[in-house]
Amino acid sequence: MPDTEQIRHFDKTGNTSAAWISTADSLLTAARVLKTCRDRFDPTRLKVGDTIPDECVVLFPELMLRGFAVECLLKALWLKLGNKLVGAGKYLGVKDAADHNLVQLLDAVGLCLGGREREVLKRLSMGVALGRTKITI
Repeated sequence: MPDTEQIRHFDKTGNTSAAWISTADSLLTAARVLKTCRDRFDPTRLKVGDTIPDECVVLFPELMLRGFAVECLLKALWLKLGNKLVGAGKYLGVKDAADHNLVQLLDAVGLCLGGREREVLKRLSMGVALGRTKITI
């Protein structure tokens, strides 16, 4: 496929809210799978020196997936409001909002949430960072 056609497809998909909603659904499904796995194990059964099973180390990746899903839903709303996320084959992002900063994305789309809900989004943004690396910035 020629470059111009690839760019056109990229731009069309990147600016389609349904694509972002579909991605959010997949991310939430993956997060639920991790939670189910995590919930099956009782960490109180661990003894000093035991090998930590996989089920005990998936919390932050689970939170990362949930945060990414919320981010995708907010970006879908950004598009529904008539904005663009991509252009000329490049990701443009949401004006005045850093990627993965769910509070900034929330403000950019004009949603009003209370302090508790905003705090949840702030913590979920931290979960996104911790899911990628244990070093927070």
